[in-house]
Amino acid sequence: MSARETILRKTLHEELAALLRNMIVEGELRPGERIPEQALCERFGVSRTPLREALMVLSAEKLVHLSPNRGASVVRITCDDVSEIFPLMATLEGYAGELACERIESAGLDRLRLLVDELSDRHRAADVQGYVEFCRRIAEAVMEESRNATLSHQYQVLLVRVHNIYMRSLEVMVERMPEHWQAALDGRQAMLEALENRDGPTYARLARNYVCYQVETVREALKAHEPELSS
Repeated sequence: MSARETILRKTLHEELAALLRNMIVEGELRPGERIPEQALCERFGVSRTPLREALMVLSAEKLVHLSPNRGASVVRITCDDVSEIFPLMATLEGYAGELACERIESAGLDRLRLLVDELSDRHRAADVQGYVEFCRRIAEAVMEESRNATLSHQYQVLLVRVHNIYMRSLEVMVERMPEHWQAALDGRQAMLEALENRDGPTYARLARNYVCYQVETVREALKAHEPELSS
């Protein structure tokens, strides 16, 4: 195999891994679902080798479970996973915010103001899916403004793992605890104010509180949607 072929092959499996991540985030591949390898090969016009290499990448990220006899399936999130992942996300987002407070420029602040305005609009319309999407965009924008690629990558891996259950947790929140949803929005607006004031310690504290605040709601969502995983 030539050096060029090696590079192209590496690029291909990385592109496939990105496509599969997105399918998991969007719910096209659902937790616990077996991944249809043959159908995906046909859909993307690739052989099984790069697809399996992509699945190995996702397995290392704990997004996919590989079984010698049953193939690959999307990992299901448990309450134990939530207890581990959300505090780590809180720490990463808090640190990213501290860096962003030092490094963000006026254009970045303008972008975040628009995103938070959109978030408020989605809250007002009780648009859960849209709200989750703008939460994701805001978190990613803060990560980008931190200008720390390693930090951004690690956060993105965790975000993909919990995206679907976070969506369900908001559905539970809207139905059972609307005041918690308002508190979550208030938290995002307070974090924006900390960015505007370039107050890194306050942003970090707010971010940690904001993410950890979601844990009990996520647990409720697990109990409601996947009771066998909630113990």
